[in-house]
Amino acid sequence: MPIRRITGPYAGHYVAARAEYRHGGWQGFAKVFDYRPVAGADFDTAPGAVADVVGSWVEAPSELDAVQSAERVARNFIAQLTEDDA
Repeated sequence: MPIRRITGPYAGHYVAARAEYRHGGWQGFAKVFDYRPVAGADFDTAPGAVADVVGSWVEAPSELDAVQSAERVARNFIAQLTEDDA
């Protein structure tokens, strides 16, 4: 089973990230929530996501790289949200 993890809080938001094997490499996907989703839940169907993001690497060399990439994109999104609120 590919890596899935929840990190946060980052400015009151949580990131649920996962890796998926595609086209000969790993792709990271993440959702940003304003609550901590249940570990092991299907993040694709969890209610209340603030945003869906994709990692910056189309073909990451490993699952961990893919998840970390998606988490970075999600944290950048959260940082932009907090700047916009200021």
